[in-house]
Amino acid sequence: MKETDQIETLTALADAKRDRKSHSLASVRVSPGPYLAVASVLTFLGAMLVRSNREGWALLLICIAWLIVPALAFTDRIVFDGGSIRRQGPISALMGLIYGYRKHLNISDFELLETHAVRTLRRGGSVRYRYRTQIIGRGKEFVIASGGHGYRKLIRELLPLIHEDKLDNRTRDLRDYLNDPAAVSNKAKLSMLASEDVLDLTSADRKPHRKQQLQPAVVEAHDLERAHLLRRLGNELRVTGRLKEAAEAFRRALNVTPQASWLLYDLARLLRSQASAQGDARLLSRARAALRLARTRANGDVVLLPLIGESFLECGDTRQARRVLQETVDLDYGNYKARLGLADLSLREGKLAHVIHHYHEAARVTSETALARYARREADYYTLLNDDEDYLAECVDIGGSGYVLKDSPADQLVMAIREVSRGGSYLSPRLLSRLVDDFRMQGRGGPARQPRFGTLTKREREILKMLAEGKSVKEIAGSFELSVKTVEAHKFNLMRKLDIHNKAQLVQYAIQKKIIRLQEPVFG
Repeated sequence: MKETDQIETLTALADAKRDRKSHSLASVRVSPGPYLAVASVLTFLGAMLVRSNREGWALLLICIAWLIVPALAFTDRIVFDGGSIRRQGPISALMGLIYGYRKHLNISDFELLETHAVRTLRRGGSVRYRYRTQIIGRGKEFVIASGGHGYRKLIRELLPLIHEDKLDNRTRDLRDYLNDPAAVSNKAKLSMLASEDVLDLTSADRKPHRKQQLQPAVVEAHDLERAHLLRRLGNELRVTGRLKEAAEAFRRALNVTPQASWLLYDLARLLRSQASAQGDARLLSRARAALRLARTRANGDVVLLPLIGESFLECGDTRQARRVLQETVDLDYGNYKARLGLADLSLREGKLAHVIHHYHEAARVTSETALARYARREADYYTLLNDDEDYLAECVDIGGSGYVLKDSPADQLVMAIREVSRGGSYLSPRLLSRLVDDFRMQGRGGPARQPRFGTLTKREREILKMLAEGKSVKEIAGSFELSVKTVEAHKFNLMRKLDIHNKAQLVQYAIQKKIIRLQEPVFG
């Protein structure tokens, strides 16, 4: 009888789980940008038809542009059902009928989640942020833009189910601290936190205390709880964009626990947000100082240290970032986030062999299938660039004794292993031939082999043009709806192929190849 009851209970739970997955837990509308572009093009074509005295066709296009296209945009949604996310709407259904393709991704297949924040408005000590979360997995990509209750609900339902190593710092902040603005305001009132207007009036009169405040020998339990609540409130205010009030919450928390490493880390992130909002380099220096202090107080916390390293990268301090991430790996060799951080640093420094090494190690140390798949794919991608002399030099620099190209036959690999095992060295014949040819050319005073523009991919050419026009990596990432890391990788690849080493050479190359044109000065 008991076994029958257990079977019925398990069946009921399975049915409940299926029912939960069949219904939408949260959904957000897809960004309307492409639909607005289509509507604009149709409107322009309608205007051209009016000029051609084809009012009927013009009216039809205008109706499609401003009746049907907005309806399609309104019904095109990204839906989360508890186990996966999918694109849902008429366009998605039509694509499924025609091509048999539906955009759908299980949670277990998520590989990377990155969030970018864009300031849309600044008033006093407050900033209005618009968040854009990018989800990547199995070659698919979903982009979710903030814009109200739907986004907050999706974040609250989805992100707690995602593995920690798949989230970047800002996505982690959203998971832990994104809250309804009204609820945050109520918490601030209950904590008797001064309003922004009051803080504006008192900030000019408040003198900084240069003497460090010592933490009491014994902190009461209720004081620790109050500091914890103030820290959480400060982070919720920071994520909401109420930076001045967040600073006051952190100040009060630091009065109780000035040595707390996590609190110092959160303070550093607030200072960086303020520096970005106000364009103040001094605040950025203070953010770096807070991160250094947080690292000192971390006491080998292998969860906190990679986050500090990532924040150092966001602050532009690559030297400190490398020190923190390397310290993390020394303490915990299997730390996936630290490995990815070191790979990112190596990519910025142009050390391709180190990039591949760190990605391979990341794939080896993680037990999460999706994370291992992502790291292996990144390693394979950069390995495709390995048949050149610079990469060979890097491999020798990190202790390599043999070098075999990826498409070499199996007998060459066996020969290389035997030679290296005997203490010798081995190079693939094709690469050795190229090295000899280059050496002969340079010995005769001739130029070394020059790379060609034709080796660039279409996306690399587009990024080359935008870089030469003066656009930043972050702006390019926003234009193509790519992550900053992906654009950095394309930038690295194109500069490597063209043997370009700095921005000036890149601009000069673009002008020589007539990719961009110099604007002639106008004298009035």
